[in-house]
Amino acid sequence: MKLRIAQSLVIVGLVLLLSLLVTAQDRQVVIERFEIDGKAVETDFKVRIATKAGEFEAATSPTGFVVPAQIFDEGAEEWVDLVITFKGFELSFSRLHRSNFNAVWHAVGVDTEPYESRWLGDENPENVLRIYYLQIGGRISLVRITK
Repeated sequence: MKLRIAQSLVIVGLVLLLSLLVTAQDRQVVIERFEIDGKAVETDFKVRIATKAGEFEAATSPTGFVVPAQIFDEGAEEWVDLVITFKGFELSFSRLHRSNFNAVWHAVGVDTEPYESRWLGDENPENVLRIYYLQIGGRISLVRITK
């Protein structure tokens, strides 16, 4: 009987220890390139991530940035707002799903006047103030700001 109690206590202790070890961790997001008008640029940049719980400034490196573990905590929001600043541009992406931080980001870019037709779609260029984008995998999150 005492042996079973001891075994049960050991198992409970191991489960508690493992639950402490399995917590959210910071994640590195790789950004392959920054673009202005389709051309790669070398640049310093900043990344801010906003949730209902607060705003986080991500640590950056020449190859990407670190997403704080709080973004992945159990019960954390699925959607975040992201602001990337580089070369004088401030790119704001609303409602970015946090699963996007698990992939390589192929490009963060800005298209300036004259705008490329592939980014304009059916929009009249005279009505466009700014175009910027984020390419993650095969998907592009495009933001077109109009007058």
